[in-house]
Amino acid sequence: MNKPNNSKFTQGSPNPQGQKNYSVDESVKKSFKEFDLKSLYSSQAEKVAKVIHQESSGKFNKNSQIRKFYDELYNLKMKVELSKDVEAEFSKVLPIVYLLGSKSAYARGRDKIGDNFFNFLKSNVMKIESFEDLKTFLLYFEAVLGYYKFLNPKE
Repeated sequence: MNKPNNSKFTQGSPNPQGQKNYSVDESVKKSFKEFDLKSLYSSQAEKVAKVIHQESSGKFNKNSQIRKFYDELYNLKMKVELSKDVEAEFSKVLPIVYLLGSKSAYARGRDKIGDNFFNFLKSNVMKIESFEDLKTFLLYFEAVLGYYKFLNPKE
């Protein structure tokens, strides 16, 4: 029996509205756990920002759309930090962190974000296992945002 191929969520999917697709760059699929902090926050963040910017073409990956995902993660981090029991609170927010994977799929389906940003977000949020991971990824995401804003200043 043939199983359906559900790889469209990791490969650069044909878009439901029939718009042009961009190929998915392998650098956006790499997890934050694969790099030392120095290269993660500098060269890797810059590389990912450039890849995301190249597919933007003014149509998707708007600063506000990318910032929306960052802000949601940041708010979850603050909720954990301000709680009395960090571990217990983190275990409550972790499913919401993972939910960002499906929220990014929804945004991709509506042409709000491109394949590369979708893969960057999904690949990384699914690797978060601890509060330290969340903080590390959030700093990485912030570095990507900084480079992206540099490349896309007028938006």
